[in-house]
Parts: sequence; C-alpha cells; structure tokens
Amino acid sequence: MFPYKNKNKLFHPAFTLIELLVVISIMVLISAAVIANYAGTRNSRDLKIAENQLVTNIRQAQSYSLSSRELPGGTPVQYYIMRFDTASSSQYEIQGMYNTKSTPVYLQTAETISLPAGVTLSSPLVNGAQSSCALVAFVLPYARILNNSSCSGGPPTVSAGDDYQKFINFIVNNAATSVTSDSPVVLTLHNNAGSVSVLINGITGVVCPTANPPSASPTCLSKY
Repeated sequence: MFPYKNKNKLFHPAFTLIELLVVISIMVLISAAVIANYAGTRNSRDLKIAENQLVTNIRQAQSYSLSSRELPGGTPVQYYIMRFDTASSSQYEIQGMYNTKSTPVYLQTAETISLPAGVTLSSPLVNGAQSSCALVAFVLPYARILNNSSCSGGPPTVSAGDDYQKFINFIVNNAATSVTSDSPVVLTLHNNAGSVSVLINGITGVVCPTANPPSASPTCLSKY
C-alpha cells in the first residue's frame, strides 16, 4: 500500500484503538485462564503433599516409639503423642511424655509440622464421632496406637484429669473411658482443590487414604 500524501502530512496504515483493545482483551483472557489452571494444579499438588506428609509423620511418631528416641536435649520419652487440634488447623504436633511414674508428668513438643499454605485440618473423626481435637498416642510394645477424642491439658506438665493423664491411666489399667485402642481415627485435610482423608486404624496399625467424607466405619481406599 502506498502512503497517501496530504499537503505536509504523510499517513501510514496503523492499528486502530479498537483493534488494540481487542488484542489486549484476548491477552488478558488467555493470561487469566493460564493463572487459574496453574492455581488449580498447585492446590491439588499441595493437598497431595500434605497427605503424604501426614502419613510420613504418623509413621515417624511410631518409629520414635519403637526406637525409644529421646527428645531434643536428651530426655527419654515414655510415650509419643500426635495432637490434631482444629484451633490450630494449619499445623499439628508430635509430643513426648516423660516422667510418667512420678508427679508431675512432663510433656514436651518435639516437632510442630506446618501444612502447605491453604491446606487446613478439618474436625477429626474419632471413635465414629467428630471432634475439635484428637490425641493419637504410640506406646510400646509395637508402637501400639491409642486415641482420645479430646485434648485438655498440655505442655509443660500433665495433671490429674488431663486427657494426657488418661493415656497413662489406660495403660496401667485404671479407668479412662475416653481412651481406646480398638477404634479408628480419620484425619481430613482440605483446601480449594477439595479434601483428602487418612485413616489410622488402632487395631491393625494400618495408615491409609480413606473415603471422603469419611464414614463411621472407614475402610482403606488403597494402602501406602
């Protein structure tokens, strides 16, 4: 196309304002689609990472019991306990209890595990009922699994009536009706991508993914 001369001005063909706006709009739509797809993929990935991390930490607490691992600082531990509290839904703790045959009994947090950003813990299903907090203890022999549907008490000491003290009562065959070794615990993690649930079977010791939402009688979908 030849340029058109008009007196002292020379005109060239160019994009109109409308054409530029159309191109920019298309670029914005494509960018939004890419970002949305990336965010969805990231959320799903973070949920899977949290699930694998949870299973690993449960197995880790069991191995701590079996190996009689000491707390940081060298204190021997009688029982390792995992605390899952929806009041701190972005994390959970591995705790160690010691001096259990004397008074006071001591409790120390060995590790605090933070969930990936955006992933939180839902109310645990303990003994077939929802709870705002659950304690899962691992004791010898064989890192036997005990659970309790409440979490009163906590560091640095354990007192009579604490839910931690109830584990001791249960182990020495005193009354502790809220503690059991023959019921499952189901822990559910969720974020914008959905949710996943992990079963801790107190009878068999199996740790596995289970149906979501979990039922009162959960079974493994697959085993790790």
